[in-house]
Amino acid sequence: MSLPNLDRIVETFIQVPLNNQNTTIKYWHIYVEILYEKLIPLLDNLRDKKLIKSFSFLIHNKDNGVPTNKDDNHPYIHIRLELGEDITEDDLKLNLPDYCLFTQKGMIQLPYTMSGIESKYLIDEDFRYAWMILSDSSELVVEILKIHKDKNLPIQHVAQFLHFLGNQFFVKLINIPMP
Repeated sequence: MSLPNLDRIVETFIQVPLNNQNTTIKYWHIYVEILYEKLIPLLDNLRDKKLIKSFSFLIHNKDNGVPTNKDDNHPYIHIRLELGEDITEDDLKLNLPDYCLFTQKGMIQLPYTMSGIESKYLIDEDFRYAWMILSDSSELVVEILKIHKDKNLPIQHVAQFLHFLGNQFFVKLINIPMP
């Protein structure tokens, strides 16, 4: 675990199809397939080439961080990539597949912030610690996917891994509300 250099973040986006499935479970499996077929190979390639030091990802849309048009209702995997040593944004862009959209310098600006996190509770009030944990949790998600044999990841496994994390924080026993 190391603190990211937030001035060396490049962000890119992978579009997730709109939900036209009969169930949310089917839609979730489509999303997981995108993680397996697009996100994980992308991250593995960028790390193998030492183009990135760290990454994080969240799901966003036009209302919370995706630089798309007002009529675009798709969710996107919003990927933040910390550039590797001596790597430029252009170096990275040359190695991104066509499905990476809206690639740009990261929109993390001074003063650094993170939605729902207050700096006064962080060591030295340094938001890089929060970004480091987001990166680590993104890595955890990728590793959970990688330990499974195929893309038919049982949703119960995800629930159980989330239970383990919540258990470590005593979430259920004291009813910590989850956002």
